[in-house]
Amino acid sequence: MDPLNPEDGEGQTGSWPERALLFLAMVGIAMLCAIVTITVVSRAIYRPLIPDDVLLVREVMVATILLPLAIVTTGRAHIAVTIFTNWMSDAARRWLSALGHLIGTAFAAVLCYAGWWLLKDAWRTAEYFDGDIYLPTWIGYATFVLAMLLFLIRLILMLVADLRSLRRAGPTQI
Repeated sequence: MDPLNPEDGEGQTGSWPERALLFLAMVGIAMLCAIVTITVVSRAIYRPLIPDDVLLVREVMVATILLPLAIVTTGRAHIAVTIFTNWMSDAARRWLSALGHLIGTAFAAVLCYAGWWLLKDAWRTAEYFDGDIYLPTWIGYATFVLAMLLFLIRLILMLVADLRSLRRAGPTQI
């Protein structure tokens, strides 16, 4: 599959790592549902079964929200306000797409860098969350960095594709 053209023959969008992270996010949603349901039912009978349920939900939520970022970007499925861009020419929309991917790449790179430093610090200090299960903090940071790194790679690939599209189109008026 061409990384710059992520649509494969079966109509699925994204590369296999992106689809794998989407699957993990779906597993995360199932885990969230199970944790919350079991917690609510067990608290109703005055016998909480899941220790550190709020902490677990918070950490799984990071994975559930961030892991699908790359595949959402591949499908260009982010929330967008297109009231003004729909009036623009195709050339102007291609330029705006490239600009958006450039800005997104810069922001994602900063977030990836910051997450890496937090992950490094959490690993070095061996911090953990207080509670019954003593969950290490590096797990959430590692999930964040992995998701942001794949998101950053996808943004770079899409920026390259946009720039190639602009170059192929040649000089056009906006």
